[in-house]
Amino acid sequence: LIVAWTGIAATLLPGGITCHSAFSLPLDLPTVKFPRLTQAKKEFLKSIDLLIWNEAPMAPGTAKKCKERL
Repeated sequence: LIVAWTGIAATLLPGGITCHSAFSLPLDLPTVKFPRLTQAKKEFLKSIDLLIWNEAPMAPGTAKKCKERL
């Protein structure tokens, strides 16, 4: 799975999508403790072997914590 924090960066990566899309993160991150995921999204995220997160240092800590809880 190839993700990026910004949409522009995601469009520059082959098959890239935003972190918000990949992990169902809301735009208002400080209010979320655990993203709401569909069953299909949960199964997809469990099946990935490698996560490439472009611009990971630019993402807020809240986004990284949400990803870790998945």
